[in-house]
Amino acid sequence: MASKPRFPSDRQVLTNSGLISQEWSYWLRAIDQQVGQSGTFAVTASNPLLISTSATELKFNSDGTTYRNDTLHFPPLTGDVTNNGLTTSLVNIGTPVVNKLVNLTTDSKGRVIGTTDVSQLDLTSILGSYYVNRAGDTMTGNLTVPSMLAQASVTSPLVNVDNIQFNVSPVSKLTTPGSLSWNDTDGCLDIVMKGGNVVLQVGQESVQRMVNKSGVNVTDGQAVYVFGAQGNRVSFKLANANSEATSKATLGIVTEPIANNGEGFVTTEGLVRGLNTSAWLEGDVIYLNSVDGGLTNVQQVYPNHNVTIGYVVRSHAVNGSIYVKVNNGYELEELHNVVFTSLASNDLLKYDGAKWVNTVSAAKADTLTTARTISLSGDATGSVSFNGSANVSIATTLANVATAGTYKSVTVDAKGRVTAGTNPTTLAGYNITDAVPLAGGVTITSAITINNAGGGSLQAVGRTGPYGSTNGTTTGAVNVVMGTGGSASWGLSMTSAGTFRCGIQGLDAGGAMRFYVGASAIEQNGSNWQPIANNTGTLGTSSLNWSALYVNNVYATGNVSLSSIISKMGYVTGAGAAVTQLTSKSTGVTNNRSSGQITMHNAALAANTSVAFTLTNSQIAAADNVIVSIAGGASTLSYLTQVEAIAAGSCRIALRNITAASLSEAVVLTFTVIAGATA
Repeated sequence: MASKPRFPSDRQVLTNSGLISQEWSYWLRAIDQQVGQSGTFAVTASNPLLISTSATELKFNSDGTTYRNDTLHFPPLTGDVTNNGLTTSLVNIGTPVVNKLVNLTTDSKGRVIGTTDVSQLDLTSILGSYYVNRAGDTMTGNLTVPSMLAQASVTSPLVNVDNIQFNVSPVSKLTTPGSLSWNDTDGCLDIVMKGGNVVLQVGQESVQRMVNKSGVNVTDGQAVYVFGAQGNRVSFKLANANSEATSKATLGIVTEPIANNGEGFVTTEGLVRGLNTSAWLEGDVIYLNSVDGGLTNVQQVYPNHNVTIGYVVRSHAVNGSIYVKVNNGYELEELHNVVFTSLASNDLLKYDGAKWVNTVSAAKADTLTTARTISLSGDATGSVSFNGSANVSIATTLANVATAGTYKSVTVDAKGRVTAGTNPTTLAGYNITDAVPLAGGVTITSAITINNAGGGSLQAVGRTGPYGSTNGTTTGAVNVVMGTGGSASWGLSMTSAGTFRCGIQGLDAGGAMRFYVGASAIEQNGSNWQPIANNTGTLGTSSLNWSALYVNNVYATGNVSLSSIISKMGYVTGAGAAVTQLTSKSTGVTNNRSSGQITMHNAALAANTSVAFTLTNSQIAAADNVIVSIAGGASTLSYLTQVEAIAAGSCRIALRNITAASLSEAVVLTFTVIAGATA
């Protein structure tokens, strides 16, 4: 261990002729403070004691036996560094820059040798491909501002930025909320809104974040109205055109799905995309309808409220779009210059010089300021004064057109007025020229009624030839005989060439009527027609034979036969009726004729399946028979029919599909009711 040098405790001033005078007491005191009053101090080769100022140096060698002081002479420094003794300074090579954003130029020694002011933010060297361009550069990638600030050690917002140039043909777009990118299709910036479902086209649409209070979840494209507010946000419900309360505050269209009591965006003006608009044409005006939140292209009329929602921009089932431009319309009293008070039915609209007001109806109108005279002229005259306070009547006077009097013959004008009159005493005076003289023959050209209770006859000269002959030689006569016998009431007979041919006789006894052909006759007595001549049942040599016989009822105790091969028995045209079955093949029909047609419904009838329906018919009695046939409308050999449950006024008709396939045919049935008896 080297010995420890000892220093005078009186801290004397040491001098050396080879050095500049220096008060060493400062150094000695410094050493003394380090070693204490013991006056010892350890120095090693690796830890020498060196005390220096700008001009001198005190050094203790590591051998521990001696110390020395040397004067240190530092020559002036030049170049990059200057000095004042041991104090050095770097040479200034630029102008100081404070609180400015600059581009720096450095030399190989790390010194800043130049600066350039930056007018636009350029962080290429800091963020690599994530940067904001200077003018003329090309933007690539996306700018994330928070990370940019962190990498650039920027702790305050960007300020005093003249402009930001976006790439108008971006390679990709961020879809996270808060992202900003250029939309070249719409020519504007896109901002991804909170939640990520809505992209706002800046400057082209307006959206509001609102609270759903509809009580149900809502989705894109539903119309809403302002309901109130909650949590510093406007709340909404689904709009409906069927009332004033649900339509007058219609605000816009929901732009994203919003849960009940949740928040979301509503477009108040601008495009709403991604809708099903395929039911409408592009350019159609879209209105609020009477379904909650519903839209229609049909303009609403009273009692619904007509609210315009917007216009169809694109018609498409998935990517349709509507431009929202709400116009709620107005009730009349909502106009700023209209004031209604106690509005009632039949009130009128009146301008009072400043505004429009309601006034009493015409039934309660004020009287006229000046009364008016209402006058009649022409065929009737009269007048009355009218001021509107009450109904009035006009006493009228007809103009004179003839002399008053009693007349048997008059002249009437087109207005029904008698303009002249006479009292003639002859037929000529009445202008009658075709009267029959009292004496001489009478030519009868129309029907004549004879009332001769005392008997007698009327003889008329008949045609001069057989019926149908145009130039006959036989003279015939038609006799009308009234009361010719004790038992006869009246009779009509025809003779030809002095021979009785035929006649009709009405009998007093029993009210019977007889028809004569020659000497034979048939008699109707009560309800029966009976042959009466020579009891043979024939008229002359022929059996009873009519080409047509129209009676209410025919009762036969024997057979009724048809002798002609072309004859038939049944109903004539006009006796039947047709009906069409509605809804289904089991739907009942009504046809109140004894014969008719039923066209069945064309609903499907399954294979090997029957269906029945009720025919309501007032002609059917419980003992009758109803015949039903298939007349048409059916595939060949595909159906069977039957009639059942015959009752007074109805029966049931059944139809069965007997094929192996379902048939959908409007089968045409005909029916005939035949009277029957059970006793």
